[in-house]
Amino acid sequence: MKSSFHSIFKERPDGTVVGWVEEVPGTVCRGRTIDECRTLLRESLQVVLEARRAEARLYVDAHCVEETLDVDLPDALFHVAQV
Repeated sequence: MKSSFHSIFKERPDGTVVGWVEEVPGTVCRGRTIDECRTLLRESLQVVLEARRAEARLYVDAHCVEETLDVDLPDALFHVAQV
């Protein structure tokens, strides 16, 4: 399953780039370039999502109902500046 998330990248005074994912607190990384930071951020996000999903599923049993929840959000929330 492929999902999209919104990331932000900011160059630091030391020349490195910090990136984070808006929707997933704690998903932050730093790289030497924006490309490296983007790659590390993608990997970090995958690890965080897998860990949170595993934790959330600890109590799933036959009495649970599982379904997909779709949410429509205003486009204004996701104005993405060109990097």
